[in-house]
This record gives sequence, C-alpha cells and structure tokens, in this order.
Amino acid sequence: MNNLDEIKAKYGSETPFSVPENYFEQLGEQIMEKLPEKEVKQTPVITLWRRIKPIIYLAAMFAAAIWTINLYVGKNPIHTTSSATVVSGDQDAESVTLAMSADDYSLYEYLNEGKTN
Repeated sequence: MNNLDEIKAKYGSETPFSVPENYFEQLGEQIMEKLPEKEVKQTPVITLWRRIKPIIYLAAMFAAAIWTINLYVGKNPIHTTSSATVVSGDQDAESVTLAMSADDYSLYEYLNEGKTN
C-alpha cells in the first residue's frame, strides 16, 4: 500500500478544518471596521511660477552651456581687442605701420640704445 492510502485509512478523508458560515461575506466589512480613518490631504495650489520654473531653469542651463562652449572654442571671447588704431594729427600712417610691425626684440633694442654696461 501507498503511504497516502495508509494515512487515509487511519485518519479518514475528512477535512479537519471548517469555515464559519458567512465568513467571506463578512470579512471585508470586519477588516474595514478595524482600519483607522484615512486623512484626506488637500491638493496643493500650483502657481504659475511652479509651472514655468523647470522651463526657466532648463533655458538657463542651455544658455550657460552655450556660453561656456563659446568661451573655450574662442568664437565669442570675453575680452576682445580692437585692431583699429587712431592716428593723431602729427603722426602719419607710415610711422604707425612701422611701430605696429616691431617685434619684442626690436623694442628691447630700441629701449636699450645708448646704455652701456
């Protein structure tokens, strides 16, 4: 014989547990009675600023990113130098051109003319 058959022969095939009458019909009501009352939260008022704040922050982030990229690439540098030279009445264009073409070594020689060590 099988073990299951031996157990059925010894104890029978009856279920030892029983469900009270109307248990499942009343279960939901009993559980709901035991639960505490839930507080209803008021919905917060959403102002116009709270709605557009993420968009403004996003636009500021992109503006800063573009400014930073332009700064490092060099297309739009912060400090611009003007290549225009103003010529006064007593200077002529030739002397200005000569002065602008001088390099550092030439300026050093000019400054040290006549000085002896």
